[in-house]
Amino acid sequence: MEWPDGYTSCFCLRVDIDTVRDARSSSSILSLLGETGIRATFFVTTGPDDAARDLPRAISGIGEKRYLMRYGFDGLRGLLLPSLDVEGQLMAWREIVGQGHEIALHGYWHRRWMRSASGWSRDETIRAVEEGVRRFTRAFAFRPRGFAAPGFRANGSLGGILGEMGFDYSSNKRIEGAFKPEGVGPEGLLEIPVSCRDMGELMLDGSTEGEALRIVGGIAERASSEGGLFCYYVHPSFEIKYCEGGFRSLLRQAAGGRAWTPTLSEAADWLRKNGDA
Repeated sequence: MEWPDGYTSCFCLRVDIDTVRDARSSSSILSLLGETGIRATFFVTTGPDDAARDLPRAISGIGEKRYLMRYGFDGLRGLLLPSLDVEGQLMAWREIVGQGHEIALHGYWHRRWMRSASGWSRDETIRAVEEGVRRFTRAFAFRPRGFAAPGFRANGSLGGILGEMGFDYSSNKRIEGAFKPEGVGPEGLLEIPVSCRDMGELMLDGSTEGEALRIVGGIAERASSEGGLFCYYVHPSFEIKYCEGGFRSLLRQAAGGRAWTPTLSEAADWLRKNGDA
């Protein structure tokens, strides 16, 4: 795969805004991106942050300490704290767009999507995506080009629906390693999968920050040597608080090599024009 301007690989950064806490932490990540010149795509959930409604199940699944590390006291929204619409809390959205980053859609009602979307009918899926687009457009005054399913929860209808609704690309899957596009053509929805688990997930499973960086950095290095596309995703409320040093090192690794670092929509445009159609 050839990349523009002599670059030998591609590094895409996906910033997931799942919660009010993520939305309020988003401006903190901009300074790190500015240091390295890396552009990112911010996938913003629309609808209520009511994570606490799943509190007993969440704690039984991942434990109280891990839950608090990921969500903090904002994890009580919908129970002891009011449910707020996530898109309305992204106060830095003009700054994000102004600095050359992209904002895309991360579904509607994150908690409900993760619990139920895999079993939705086509009509239920359409209604959820339409409501997400409506709220996104109301908040940011433009339509999103990209879509990422919360929790990578998709169903058999979602890809076709996104194409019918005019989305250019999706990021609904996670693989292990570089994405090597084949058969990319000028029409239809293009899927750009995430390339590995993020450092936050690895740390919540018991890795130290250094161990998590070695795992992710190793996968990124292999992807670069293979000339593919490496798509990494983060949640700003976790990375900034618990592994800022490791995240900064990963960004510097990407910026210091021969990797192109576009937004996902820019990568999608390039792949449509220059992929192995």
